Amino acid sequence: NSMHVASTGDTWWGDNVATGLAGAVASITKAGAAFFSSITITGGAIAGWILTATSLKDASGTVGLDSTVTAGDDVRFFAVNVVPASAPFRLTEAGVLTATNAVITGALTATTGAIGGFTIGADYIRDAANSMGMASTVTGGDDVRFWAGDTFANRATAPFHVSEAGVVAASNITITGGAVATSVLNVGLMNWT
Repeated sequence: NSMHVASTGDTWWGDNVATGLAGAVASITKAGAAFFSSITITGGAIAGWILTATSLKDASGTVGLDSTVTAGDDVRFFAVNVVPASAPFRLTEAGVLTATNAVITGALTATTGAIGGFTIGADYIRDAANSMGMASTVTGGDDVRFWAGDTFANRATAPFHVSEAGVVAASNITITGGAVATSVLNVGLMNWT
């Protein structure tokens, strides 16, 4: 490869003089536009961002991109801490997002994971003991939406469950007040209206 300077002031590197800038592996025009087919830069600054061999960070070092490779799940993007793995906002190469005090607008979809001590499944949210929860299963029938006292798999026969039609089943209930209107309750020999 050799360096060439045109009468226009444009400069390029490459073997073919006839193609000029168009066929160059690297070029800098008189106006300052630069093209490189491959470039490695291990230090310096770009518009106030500090460039190192493994990162691009703001001047304070608290926001940046990092390409450090370890044996673990390395942080690739981070904010609000000079130590990427300790940043309250960070994203790892495996896609693990940590966001302290996040406000998320728009749709949020989760089919696995946990929230507030509850386990998230594809069609349920249940406690860690799998003894109560809510279900979104759609079978075409009157599906159980809330249950307690048995597992997700046995929710239809749990001691307490509520169907999507509002049918409530409770095997042991104590009512200490209130009123029941427009219905007749019949338990053995007792009749209420």
